[in-house]
Amino acid sequence: MIPDEDFTIIEKIQYELEYLGYANTTDNLIPTDCAIITKIDTNRWGTKFFTLYRPNNGDIEIVKVYKNTFETNPIEEFEMIRTINLKIQNKRYKRDGKWEISDEKEEILYSYAKVIL
Repeated sequence: MIPDEDFTIIEKIQYELEYLGYANTTDNLIPTDCAIITKIDTNRWGTKFFTLYRPNNGDIEIVKVYKNTFETNPIEEFEMIRTINLKIQNKRYKRDGKWEISDEKEEILYSYAKVIL
């Protein structure tokens, strides 16, 4: 007989992404500031980019995480975090050795905490 076990919200979303290519499980009892990291990318300067899935409403967003923020609070894919300090600001880029501010916006996650289920 196959045991009747329920999966955690993280396991459900991980399986959906793996087998369906998308996630659609939601649970409105999970706070809106909680997110599951479904992907972590790193650029050539070591800056991390998290793809977050919000299980409260199914929203997906990509946020920038500075290298030093990640190093002081390392985390892995398919862990749940609470987004503590998330801000939208203008992108910056270097031109001719000087930093300039672009009109393009990006979300930057300055601090987060791992959620233990």
